[in-house]
This record gives sequence, C-alpha cells and structure tokens, in this order.
Amino acid sequence: MCSVCAEPPLLLACVMADNEFCALAEAEGFFAINILAQTHMQVALTFGGLTGEDSRKRFDTGEWGRGQAGAPVLQDALVSLECRLDSAMTRGTHRIYIGEVIDVLSNDGQALVYTARGFASTVPLVT
Repeated sequence: MCSVCAEPPLLLACVMADNEFCALAEAEGFFAINILAQTHMQVALTFGGLTGEDSRKRFDTGEWGRGQAGAPVLQDALVSLECRLDSAMTRGTHRIYIGEVIDVLSNDGQALVYTARGFASTVPLVT
C-alpha cells in the first residue's frame, strides 16, 4: 500500500489476482486497508495463512466491524482507511487497486512491521 496523491486522497494496493479480496472489492466497490499495531501479530499471521486455520474463519481473530461503506474494519487497528474503488488493473500475477479514501479511523500504538521474514518494531532514526 502506498499513497498516490493527497487531493483527492488516493492510495494504491497490490493484491495477488487469485485472492478472494479481488472479487469482493470489485463487486462491492469499496475496500479497507487496516494498518496493524504491534498488538496484532496474531491477526497478521492468520491473514497471512501462517496459522493453519481455515481462511473462512480469519475474521474470528481480532475485533472487526464495518466501515461507513461496509468494508471490514479492524476496530483497534493503528489506522483503518476505508476506500471507494477508483480503478483496478492486472499486471502480471497481481491486481492493482487505486482507492479514494472516504473515511479514516486511528488509534494510539506502534506499527507492526514485517521485514526480512519476521516482525520488527520501528525506532526513531537519529538525524
């Protein structure tokens, strides 16, 4: 996920084309990006398919609700960005989505970072 522009507020997300998210986002016309806090490691593992759980039960992990357009929003996510689908295209094995941010929810906490095949925390860089 990355920012495309501020006016209008657009973001870009890339998803494997065979992921069920693609059909749902395109059918509904809305989606949400949930930025996880460090307390959401189990949510990340579950949605990443690393727990062995049935993927249909992944929303049993965490406290989920619906955003103003109906997209699934993790209630205590660090940030939830609910988006109206602006455009979608396929490139290689992925679908690229551009969404217009229509609602933002935020909570206090530290971001959960996944890098070098593991979880890490952020630390301020000395300038």
